[in-house]
Amino acid sequence: MALVSLFSLNSPQTSFLSLNPLSLSLSLSLYIYIYIYIYIFIMAVVTGDRYLEKLVKFVEEQAGPLIEGVLVLKLNPDGLRYVNSRLESLHELENLLSGAPVDYLRAYISDLGDHRALEQLRRILRLLTELKVFSVSPPTRDPTPVCLVPFGRLKVLELRGCDLSTSAAKGLLELRYTLEKIVCHNSTDALRHVFASRIMEIKDSPQWKRLSFVSCACNRLVLMDESLQLLPVVETLDLSRNKFAKVDNLRKCTKLKHLDLGFNHLRSVAPLCEISCYIVKLVLRNNALTTLHGLENLKSLEALDVSYNIISNFSELEFFTGLPCLRNLWLEGNPLCGSRWYRAQVFSYVVHPEAVQLDDREISAREFWKRQIIISRRQKRPVNFGFYSPAIGDDEGDGNINWKRRKVSRLASIANKEETMCISSDQESPSCDNEIQRKEENDISDDEG
Repeated sequence: MALVSLFSLNSPQTSFLSLNPLSLSLSLSLYIYIYIYIYIFIMAVVTGDRYLEKLVKFVEEQAGPLIEGVLVLKLNPDGLRYVNSRLESLHELENLLSGAPVDYLRAYISDLGDHRALEQLRRILRLLTELKVFSVSPPTRDPTPVCLVPFGRLKVLELRGCDLSTSAAKGLLELRYTLEKIVCHNSTDALRHVFASRIMEIKDSPQWKRLSFVSCACNRLVLMDESLQLLPVVETLDLSRNKFAKVDNLRKCTKLKHLDLGFNHLRSVAPLCEISCYIVKLVLRNNALTTLHGLENLKSLEALDVSYNIISNFSELEFFTGLPCLRNLWLEGNPLCGSRWYRAQVFSYVVHPEAVQLDDREISAREFWKRQIIISRRQKRPVNFGFYSPAIGDDEGDGNINWKRRKVSRLASIANKEETMCISSDQESPSCDNEIQRKEENDISDDEG
């Protein structure tokens, strides 16, 4: 009735006859804005109802694959908010059952089909193990609050383009007892907004006992804060594409195996020497590292990516000799890559060069020989140190024995069919390898000069 009286043209307050042209235009503009607002409001309600109807139909048809984890339910923050509002209304209605059962029955029967659909949706959402919440307009974050209360058994959660810093994700901390994997991209300004309570100290917050995979990339994070201490069983930690300048608070991540700190602002990784976990893969690419001090204690490293940093001295690679498990190494994009014999120099610090790939390439035969020359010069030993070389002039016992057929005429060969043994000493047939050795030695001396 309020809307009817508002748009009534017979009322003296809105009579066109009593208005001047300016007032008339203002009144028309006011009516148009009110009409647009009401239209948008009605369309939002209709869109929400249709959204819920389609969601209920999809969940009922795909209940089996969704519960088993074959399919993943994907919702945007606004749709998730609408679903939560309807479920909360259902919960408020159910609270009437104890105090006013008659009112409850009247309200329930008034929209029987809708209430039954909501009850079925609630039952299925409680059993889901995976959920994805993503913004429909990336890279802008959606400020709509996220509520995860209906999902009580989630094991995998992915948040993209949400905003957990403006308003806390309701129900997220309650998932610490079931969640095994979380992906939070472009959704928070601080790690503690994801893993810790805002009204409780970090030391008093419960730990995430089952969370083994954490990815908080692309969040513009500045600090590796103390909330990382709440992840004692994390095995894979992806903190790439942020703004970290210091590595910190990883001491209690004792199960850590894969650590990605690429595309940050790191100048040193010295705090990594305090870590007692067995890191297998470490990614530090695209930072500002000038030294690799701090990695010498990571004896279990199998893959190390320090490409596109500012490493210019080969002496920073000396600790590679203490990494027996190293199998993959990336150094491209550093100043030392422009040095002559770059690959051979790097392989000279590796214990098992034949088992290591440098910048996705295995060592070649020529690089292996250059490596031997570099190691020999470093230790001031002959290039052929460790290789067998027969004594010069010892023709009796140490000569190379070759069987050759005597060059005689065909008739003599048929008649005699004799074979003779010829002994050729090393002085008579100098090997090409010795010449290559001397050339490589000359190249080394030229480089040093």
